[in-house]
Amino acid sequence: MKQRIEAVQRVYWAVLGLSLALILIGLPVGNDGETMAVLDELTAFNKAFDTSRNAIEQSLLTHAKGTGAVALADVQGAIGGDGLPKVSVAEGAAPIEPLAAIDLSTLSKIQALSEADASLNIGSARAQEIGEALSWRIARAVERNEKPNDPLTLNGLTLSLRQLAEADVVRELEAAQTRRHLRKAEKTLVDKQATFKRLDELYESRKKWRATWKVLQRTNEERMEAKAALDAAQKSRDDLAAQYEDLAKKADQAIKTAQAAAGFSAARGEKRFVVARAELTPKTGKPFSLEVAAPIDIRTVPVPPITGAELPITRGTTLWKEIEGGTSAQAIERVQRDFTWHYAHVQAGPIKIGGMTVIQLAPLVILPFLLIIVRRSRKVASGYNPFDRDAGVLPRVGLGTPLNIVVLIVLPIAGAILCAISLVQLRQVPMIPALSVFAFLWLGITAHISIRDLVDLRDAVRQSHSAPPPAERAAR
Repeated sequence: MKQRIEAVQRVYWAVLGLSLALILIGLPVGNDGETMAVLDELTAFNKAFDTSRNAIEQSLLTHAKGTGAVALADVQGAIGGDGLPKVSVAEGAAPIEPLAAIDLSTLSKIQALSEADASLNIGSARAQEIGEALSWRIARAVERNEKPNDPLTLNGLTLSLRQLAEADVVRELEAAQTRRHLRKAEKTLVDKQATFKRLDELYESRKKWRATWKVLQRTNEERMEAKAALDAAQKSRDDLAAQYEDLAKKADQAIKTAQAAAGFSAARGEKRFVVARAELTPKTGKPFSLEVAAPIDIRTVPVPPITGAELPITRGTTLWKEIEGGTSAQAIERVQRDFTWHYAHVQAGPIKIGGMTVIQLAPLVILPFLLIIVRRSRKVASGYNPFDRDAGVLPRVGLGTPLNIVVLIVLPIAGAILCAISLVQLRQVPMIPALSVFAFLWLGITAHISIRDLVDLRDAVRQSHSAPPPAERAAR
C-alpha cells in the first residue's frame, strides 16, 4: 500500500510540474497579437495589390496625363516664318500627351498616393519651343520637296525621353532664329543686287552718252557705294548661311545620337529635355516625321487617391519606419521575424508544424497523468490489506484540499486557457486547448475526489493501526 500511495504522489508531482510547464508554454509573450494584426494587414494588402497594381497605375497615369495634355493647335500656332507652307491640324487629332510615371516600388510611396492630397509629377510639352524648332526643320524639309508650297497637315506629336542637354534645345532655337535672319539677309541681298545693277547700268549709260565728268563721278560714287553694300550683304548672307548649316547639322546629329533615357521622374521645377516627334502629311506627297529637341514643363497634378492602401494598423506601429522603404513582400518577411517562438514553424503542406503545434497539443500531455491519479488512487483502496504491518506508516498524499484543487484543476485549466489565448493571437483555432478545459475540469474534479478519498483511507488506516488491542487496554 505504501508503494502505491508513493506512486500516486509521484504522479501528483508530475501533474504539478507539467501544469507549470504548460502555463509557461502557453503564456502570451511579446506582441504576437499586434504583430499578427500587422502581418494580416500586409498579407491582405499584398495579395490585393498584386492583382490590381496594373489597373491602379493605368488609372492614375491616365488621369495625370489628361490633366497636362497640350493641344496641337498651340504648336501649330507657333509654327511660322517666311518660306514655310501652310500647316493645319488634322481633324480629331489627339492632344500632346505629357510624360508621366508612377512609382509604387515601396510602401511609403504607395501610402503617399493613398492620401487625400495624392499627386504625380508630369512633364508637359512647351508648344512655343516645339513650334519654333519645327519651323526651321519644316523649311529644310520643303526645300528638298518639288512642291515647297504644298500645305502640310499636323497629324500628331509625341514626346519621348532621350539623353539630351539644355544646349541641344538652345541649338534648336538658335537654328530657328538664324534661319529668320538668313531669310532677311537674302531679301536684303536681293535688294542690294537690284540697286547695284540699276546704278551700274545708269553709269554705263551715262558714260556711253558722254555725260559730264561731274555727273559720271557722282553716279560712279553711288555705284561703288551700292557695290560695297552688296558685298556686305553678300558676306552677311554667306556667314548666316554657314552658321545656319552648322547649327542644323549639329542639331540633326544630336537627335540621331541621343540614347533613350531612363524612365520619367522629375521634381517640380527641375529641367528635363525630350524629343518631340511630329507626324506630318503634305497635300500631295508622302507622310513624313520630324524630330526636335525641346524642353518640358515639370509640374504637379492631383490624382485620385488609391483606396485600400492606408495600412492604419501597420503605420501605427514602431515597425513602420523600418519597413516603409521596402516592398510589401519585404515588409512581410521583416514582420515575421518579430514573432516569438510561438509562431516559428515549418510548413508541411497545409499543416504548420512548430510553436503553434506545441501550444495546440501541449494540454494533452497532462490528461493521461490525471487519469493515472484516478486509477492508482482507486487501486490503493481496492488493494488495502488490514493485516499489513507497515500500513500504519503511510506517506502523505497531495498538499491538502485547497492546494489539491489548485494543482489538479486550476493550474491545468489556466495553462489550457493561456494556450488558447496565444493561439487566438496567432489567428489559430484553439480546438484542443478549449476541449482540454472541460476535460481538465472533469478529470481534475475526479482526481481531487480520488485523492481526497485516498487521504481519508490513509488517515483511517493510521488511526486503526495506532490504537492498542482491546485485551491490552483491559490488562492495563
